[in-house]
Amino acid sequence: MKVNLKKWGNSHGIRIPEVVINEMNLNENQRFNLTVEEDAIALKVEENQKNLLRQMFKNYDTNQKSEEFDWGEPQGKEVE
Repeated sequence: MKVNLKKWGNSHGIRIPEVVINEMNLNENQRFNLTVEEDAIALKVEENQKNLLRQMFKNYDTNQKSEEFDWGEPQGKEVE
């Protein structure tokens, strides 16, 4: 797949085609580690963001039962 390097403000950028975005399940604010390897540029998805949602909920007990909570009487215009 061929892409072009373009001027982007004071830097330069390469657009990643949509098929690659979808195939790798990337999002708009995805972070990468960039390395230069001889005559190649390598982008690797930053590990700590790869499964961020899974990490946040890794200890979540899906069998928890929710209980009703009494917040007290209305204090403002909640009920009219």
